[in-house]
Amino acid sequence: MREKGENKGAIAAYTAAYNTLQSLRSDLNANNRDVQFNFLQEVKPVYLELADLLLKSKLSERELNSLVVANPNINQAKYEQNQPKNPLEFARRVIESWQLAELDNFFQDPCSQETDVAVQIDHIDSQAAVIYPIIFKDRLEIIVSLPGKNLQQATIPISEEQINNTLDQLYDYLDNVTISNSARNILATANPDPEELKENIQAILPILGQLYNWLIQPIETQLNANQIKNLVFVMNGRLQRVPMAALYSNQQYLIEKYGIALVPSLQLIDTKLLKRKNLKVLAAGVSKQIQIQEEIFPALVNVPKELDEIKQAFPASQKLLNQEFTATTIQNELKSNFPVVHLATHGLFSSNPERNFIITGDGKSISINELSTLLKEQENNLELLVLSACETATGDERAMLGLAGTAVRSGARSTLATLWPVSDASTAQLMGEFYQELKKPEVQKLSALRTAQLSQLESIRSQPLFKQLKSLPPHPYFWASYVLVGNWQ
Repeated sequence: MREKGENKGAIAAYTAAYNTLQSLRSDLNANNRDVQFNFLQEVKPVYLELADLLLKSKLSERELNSLVVANPNINQAKYEQNQPKNPLEFARRVIESWQLAELDNFFQDPCSQETDVAVQIDHIDSQAAVIYPIIFKDRLEIIVSLPGKNLQQATIPISEEQINNTLDQLYDYLDNVTISNSARNILATANPDPEELKENIQAILPILGQLYNWLIQPIETQLNANQIKNLVFVMNGRLQRVPMAALYSNQQYLIEKYGIALVPSLQLIDTKLLKRKNLKVLAAGVSKQIQIQEEIFPALVNVPKELDEIKQAFPASQKLLNQEFTATTIQNELKSNFPVVHLATHGLFSSNPERNFIITGDGKSISINELSTLLKEQENNLELLVLSACETATGDERAMLGLAGTAVRSGARSTLATLWPVSDASTAQLMGEFYQELKKPEVQKLSALRTAQLSQLESIRSQPLFKQLKSLPPHPYFWASYVLVGNWQ
């Protein structure tokens, strides 16, 4: 029907399939690795193609509601109140459901209860906009949720192939360990070549500018008109590994204009605010070199400083360094209910849940599943989980699912982590400033991170690593890796 142009019939058929998938979420998470492949090939297209049809359609509210089947777990009155009023609202809901289904499939276990109820940004942050970029074969669609406004849509006529090529270029120049002139490899050497680093940022800036033009420029007028201060991105696919803070336009990075956060789905946001009174942190870290089997994890010599600055900011905090930091000690300390857990150690997020882990001071690793179980054991919900030396797996576009899923499964309202490994000296400095900001009762977590990143930007701008970089903006590799996932308040 879709190929014949019978869009209304096609929407009805796809909606029926969508409703079936929504009712069978737990059955889609069989303990079989082949199911993940089938999700990408067979399940994901149902959500994506239904969203595609809806974004092109002109269905009336009555026609639309005749297609949507109520979730039996939702109160009927509440469901009717939240019925989508137009195809754009339904498309947004489909994208949210796709994000939840992908997380469930990634862990082969439902991470949350499906709500089928639209979450309004007005109820969370009156100065934030939620942005849903969706890549289709023939175009990029952006759905924007603004406080007090109907959803808005922007269509950018650019092919999926061109977008993916641009994203791959950015990744190659920034973080690809197999490319000799990537920023990661240039800076990994004992004596980085200043000309190589200069050429690298000169290549990166136009790419970041192109992404700005695709993702931000089409909606910039609405953002300005509504006095938006925070941008919350719901990402999928290769877009998940883009450092959104580094999008570049008119000699400014995006972080210089807005606070930035990522959410796997707005439906997963716990809207309760962080209680700053008597805040304490369980701060654990590993500073020494550790070898596990054949893999060597280098020393993080600035971790003690990082933990000391947390203790200074919040004196009631507990510090665990090296041998003191084990799965058992974490489990025992969590009985005292720490709202913030800070882990400064090597770790990895990848598309293979079995390769999601952190390193402890006794030379062992804790899987993300084990960590999530430990964190959920404490009586009170975890407000913030900070993973300051972990990274997402090289070249793995689904690796961010591991990070997002960790936040969801551990019960953490938000998680702060890094997309790629950052100098532990830079990390210690940024984290110290982040926690100093977090002490202030009126400051959002997102704002605390932004202030710390801007401080790093200004520090690099005034004292660049090499004089050859003086005329260029601070390289994103030093500061743009940090991402806040989940509740940003």
